[in-house]
Amino acid sequence: MKSGARVVLKMRKEDIAFFSSLLSTHEGIGIVRTISSQEGVIVVLTTKVMLDDLNGLIDSLADEYGMERVNENL
Repeated sequence: MKSGARVVLKMRKEDIAFFSSLLSTHEGIGIVRTISSQEGVIVVLTTKVMLDDLNGLIDSLADEYGMERVNENL
């Protein structure tokens, strides 16, 4: 993915739909794909230009929604 980036997150499974809809309201910041709904693992596909914005959003929500980065280099 030359022009893009991936951020893999683990979060509470009941919050995946909320996080996905939140990202959809921030047009262009990223697209959520669920890797494992049972384990709460998602990947957010974004552009390198939007990566800092995405990371800022994740950082601001991490504690409240129990998010943690799993591996950003999948």
